[in-house]
Amino acid sequence: MKNYNKEEALKIIIDVAIKYEERLRDNHFLIIYSQNNKINAVQVGFRDSNYLHMTGVKSRLSAPVF
Repeated sequence: MKNYNKEEALKIIIDVAIKYEERLRDNHFLIIYSQNNKINAVQVGFRDSNYLHMTGVKSRLSAPVF
């Protein structure tokens, strides 16, 4: 995995935050799949407070502020 400097990492986080806002935030998806000949389903939701967690960044900011 490539190491990024602070400026590169910040640009990536901001660019992806815009895409998260546009495409995922406040959406829920129902994923249906089969495993061992059994049908399973899981619902996944994306809230504004999830983005910080997904980045893996440690911050003193609260998730909604981040």
